[in-house]
Amino acid sequence: MHVTNFGGAVYVRTEKHNFLFGSFSEIHKNIMKAGLPFPDIIIISDVISQEGIPQLVPEFLFFGHIFIEKNFDFENSLIPKLLTFVGNPSQCKRIERILEVSYLGCAENMLKKQAKLPTEICNSLKREGDYFALKDKKGHVIPVKNFINFVNWKDGKVSIYDTVIEKTGPIQFKITSGNETENIILDLTNKPEPVWELPDVFGVKDTHLFSLCILGAAEPWYPDAPSTSYLLTLNGQYYLIDCAPFTHKILEKLGIGIEQIKGIIISHVHDDHSGDLLIFAQASRKIEILTTKEIWELIKIKLASIMDQQESQISKYFSFREVNVGTTLYLAGATLDFHYACHSVPTIGFTINANSDSITITSDTASKKMLDDMLKEGVITQERYSQLDALVTKGKVIVDCGENLIHGYLDELLRLENTEQILCTHRHDLPTEYKGVLTLAEPFQLFKLGTPDPNILDTITICQALQSMKINDFWAWSSFFALNRKVLEFPANNVITKEGSSEKDYFYVVTYGFLNVEINKENVARLQGGNFFGEQIFLSDNSVRTATITTTTPVRLIGVPSKFFEAMLKEEDQKLTQKGLESLSERLLRLWKNREVLSRIKLFSNLDTATRNKLSLQLTKMDVPPNTIIIEKGSHDDKSCYLVEKGTLEVKVNKITNPIILKENDIFGEGVAGGFIKVRSATVKSLEACTLLKISKDDLRSLSHDSPIILQALEQLVQNRQWI
Repeated sequence: MHVTNFGGAVYVRTEKHNFLFGSFSEIHKNIMKAGLPFPDIIIISDVISQEGIPQLVPEFLFFGHIFIEKNFDFENSLIPKLLTFVGNPSQCKRIERILEVSYLGCAENMLKKQAKLPTEICNSLKREGDYFALKDKKGHVIPVKNFINFVNWKDGKVSIYDTVIEKTGPIQFKITSGNETENIILDLTNKPEPVWELPDVFGVKDTHLFSLCILGAAEPWYPDAPSTSYLLTLNGQYYLIDCAPFTHKILEKLGIGIEQIKGIIISHVHDDHSGDLLIFAQASRKIEILTTKEIWELIKIKLASIMDQQESQISKYFSFREVNVGTTLYLAGATLDFHYACHSVPTIGFTINANSDSITITSDTASKKMLDDMLKEGVITQERYSQLDALVTKGKVIVDCGENLIHGYLDELLRLENTEQILCTHRHDLPTEYKGVLTLAEPFQLFKLGTPDPNILDTITICQALQSMKINDFWAWSSFFALNRKVLEFPANNVITKEGSSEKDYFYVVTYGFLNVEINKENVARLQGGNFFGEQIFLSDNSVRTATITTTTPVRLIGVPSKFFEAMLKEEDQKLTQKGLESLSERLLRLWKNREVLSRIKLFSNLDTATRNKLSLQLTKMDVPPNTIIIEKGSHDDKSCYLVEKGTLEVKVNKITNPIILKENDIFGEGVAGGFIKVRSATVKSLEACTLLKISKDDLRSLSHDSPIILQALEQLVQNRQWI
């Protein structure tokens, strides 16, 4: 046997068969890069995801088995070899559901009953989908199950052909073929990484209110470059167009965190366009999905199957905004006009209009030759044909040139007069004869939509920072600061502030990039776009910098000179003090201290900027003397939750003989506060003087509603607590 370890998956080659244990996003690219044939037997592990990367990813293994390994005889409509999946009945059913939506798209009853599409659109999508599907000799669409051999474990063991496989643990297996035996352990210790190298970023991302940046554009069968995704900036807000596997890694290269993404426009459900959705489902707030109703239904089926959840639960992770083809979508100062592309599954493309500029994205769509054939056979109407054919004439156009049966071809574009406006995507190169005539889409190509004005974007960024401080006249101060700002750009590994320094130079707002916060040589937080820092040194005459802050990527900062920031502090403090209210300095000090505590508590450490600032100001500080009961078993108190900033406490419950000790950065009271149980299940008493931060039940439940990852973490914490 020949064994190749891919970390979260292991490939075993025997004399007659190729086995794959486990799978993860773009495992097919790992296999191709290693020069191995696609497996014909796949064994599923019990792992759902590893750090947000899906571990049940059968789609391109299925397509590779059929098309690359040629396990469909087009001439005779025969299937030479079935693809075998080994797993429990639930896993096999989930795989079948994923492959059904990836291979065939929507069933007719889904289009009519769930998506509730007009009959004309239902019929059109069904005809086109069936046209692309593989068919038997009678012209009937071949269902997924005809290509697959599902094998279930029996007493933890299966025999396939001449091989015996034993399941010895969730990620442990033993394979015996002939006289050879191998023990297989999937290595899930390392963070999943793409097989391709991340594109290089030079300098800091340009500041454009409206722009489109290509993140990836290669075909899914090319292992050395990322697949399709784009970053769309509209009025300073970030949207993604599709999210191929590891899109979040490319965003990090640009200094953009997933919490900064407001919404994702999904063109269709194939993995090379939506394979990173599970990462974005773990953002600290719900991200908006913009697509048609039927594509949203397909996304729910696919994600629910990957996550082993009900389809109805997927709405906990994303907000859905329906897109209607033929109706203009108004989005953050731009308009988007959508069309149905012609693909094997329901797919949308669109034209983005902003500031008199426009870009059309065809999305994955059939070649002109195939459209000609479809028109002749009555699959599409003349009106549909003309609409699709006209897309490539609309000024700047990003065109599907992926070839391979269901995509466009380069030579079809040479008939056009506007070839200099054509950008070729879904491929990694251009043959020599097309260079200088057509342009290849590549990572980090940037297209401006209108004339950029960094003053406006910086004003908006400062405005958001001051608004989170709850400054009443934040807009006037934002404008003033923007006029007097200094733009500061730094490469990676540059120290911005040093712990213990007394230098009062700037109040900083991050526009792009990531920075590491270190206190007493311990990493306590990561800053990203929208965060601000450096305010603490201005809050008293004797203050010094309390943290060392270092860039980890290229960074762009807005520096507000100290004299202007201090002027705002003094004026706001004076106004608020005269009204008998908490001064701005006091509020900022509370915000700074509480934000630092939240960053140390795992449950809240990944909150987005706005949410963390909001929660920091909602916390109520409590200084508790020794031997004080905070909550009592069986009591009906105010149902608050508590964070331990300092000190130790004990938890007493009848079921447990020895008291449980809580200390700094622990949390308690979350069961009742989160609404998981009705009464307190334990008594918590301070053992020494303690400082606690109190969260009301309403604030915690509001946070859980808006942040699915917080809700999940709370549910898991309550479940794990021995005394519940």
